[in-house]
Amino acid sequence: MRYPVTIAIVGLAALSGCLDGTNPFMVDSPDGTGSEQLDENDPNTDVNNQFLYDPDRGLTMNAVQYDAANDELVINNLPFDGPDGRYDNIAGTTSTDANGITSGVYESRQTATTGLVKHYAVFVRGDYLEATAANSRDWFGFGYGGANINRSDFGLPSGIGEYVYRGVYGGARTFDNGGGIELTAGDATLILDVLDFDPI
Repeated sequence: MRYPVTIAIVGLAALSGCLDGTNPFMVDSPDGTGSEQLDENDPNTDVNNQFLYDPDRGLTMNAVQYDAANDELVINNLPFDGPDGRYDNIAGTTSTDANGITSGVYESRQTATTGLVKHYAVFVRGDYLEATAANSRDWFGFGYGGANINRSDFGLPSGIGEYVYRGVYGGARTFDNGGGIELTAGDATLILDVLDFDPI
């Protein structure tokens, strides 16, 4: 069985907003009384920096920082990925698309006594946002991982009609009953027609 445990999608800055002016990362509580009360360990305290976080499913990653000077990622809360949680770029030169979005593949550091489980991360970034997906091939089951999207700004489309958004995506997919990992990347095209279908 394949399990797409962590997927990160990055598009144009306009994709990060909704047509009605609401924030796409803000989720109302099921009873309609306002925002949900977050667990004290939940990293989702900023609507502009959201994690796929569910410890019961092994989604434990709760912080990501990009060290631009060294082209490294610093990831927190993944077990056995080394004491510093540092990930090195293993793909050489990162690719850049027509929108200025760069992508790269990173792996955790290992020594003789630390980093006993090798983790991998797909990282994409642009002028206004960053996205990360991380997991390991070494767990027998799905293992531990997570995903994050972090934005500094967003724009809303003007007018009403049909819209096309183009960007790139990256992800890490793990497998149940045997381990293994697939790192994915590619171009993404999303289309939206806000005039149809009629609301019920």
